[in-house]
Amino acid sequence: DRGLRHSEALQGEEASRYLGFLPKGLPDFDPRQNPERVVSASGLGDLGACPRRYFMRYILGMRPPDDPEFDPARWLDPLRRGSLLHSVYERLLTHVKEQDLSMEDPEVVDAGLQILEEESKVTLLEMPTPSEAVRSWEMENLREDVRSFITMIRAEKPNWLALELRFGFDGDGDVVETSQNPIRVRGAIDRIDDLGTHLRVVDYKTGKARAYDKKAGVYDGGRRLQHLIYSAVASQRFQKPVLTAEYHFPTRRGENQTRSFLVEDLRHGSGLLGTMLETISKGWFPPTDTPDDCWFCDFQEVCGASVDRWYSVTSPMAEWSSKHLEELNELELLRRVRRWENEEPLF
Repeated sequence: DRGLRHSEALQGEEASRYLGFLPKGLPDFDPRQNPERVVSASGLGDLGACPRRYFMRYILGMRPPDDPEFDPARWLDPLRRGSLLHSVYERLLTHVKEQDLSMEDPEVVDAGLQILEEESKVTLLEMPTPSEAVRSWEMENLREDVRSFITMIRAEKPNWLALELRFGFDGDGDVVETSQNPIRVRGAIDRIDDLGTHLRVVDYKTGKARAYDKKAGVYDGGRRLQHLIYSAVASQRFQKPVLTAEYHFPTRRGENQTRSFLVEDLRHGSGLLGTMLETISKGWFPPTDTPDDCWFCDFQEVCGASVDRWYSVTSPMAEWSSKHLEELNELELLRRVRRWENEEPLF
């Protein structure tokens, strides 16, 4: 009977608890009202993308099984691959500064490839390769990515102050303002550059830059918040204003592209954060209204979402939110977050 009621509710018009709308709010989980709670930049991005995902991951504490899936044609998944490259980038720039090398020195390339070899052996212990041929092919692509990164650094000649600056993991948490109370945050900033009177915050991305085009806006409907969080933290840590927050794509796939955002354009971010966090206080955790948000989600099976052989995403829950986005009061916060780019500040 419970299963049938659940199934009927998913097809209905009512914003019920089966779709993520709780009978009462969860103020204890709202970091604005509970200073003990520290939220990550990636967690806030999940809240902006899909409040239902945030509920399952950060409130219910659900996690997918950490069992590697055997794929005869692949060694590293995107997450492990990105983690490996981030480690190589950090170690290489640290080596350059410690050895007082010029980025133009041919030794830099040799050092980068050697660090890649060392890090890949550590990764191999965690994730066995299906065959040496597959690993060899992927390693060659990784070498090209390291060379691409070096080319990008040589062109920019940045004066970096910090690499992989971790914050909020010591129990204190740096503070970011919202439209109401400040919240404590944690995360890791890939690079902070000294521009003289100002700073530049850089976050590396190992995929393509397509999702960061201008048509996605400053916040991409609440999904993109790292630039806002990292800029605030960097400014606090170094007591300097941040001029730009940038996403760099230093790989062959990313074509060494850059997406830059002036901090001035992030001035209404505190209002956006306040609107997003209000969904926790109210107990409203609707599914996203965009099926593409389900593409890499850990909870596809829970929500009935799927990706077919042509990479088309089907998500009944996202379709429900999209259908009712304009009419239901319970979707008001999601509606405002999605349109934040084009609204006057609400706070």
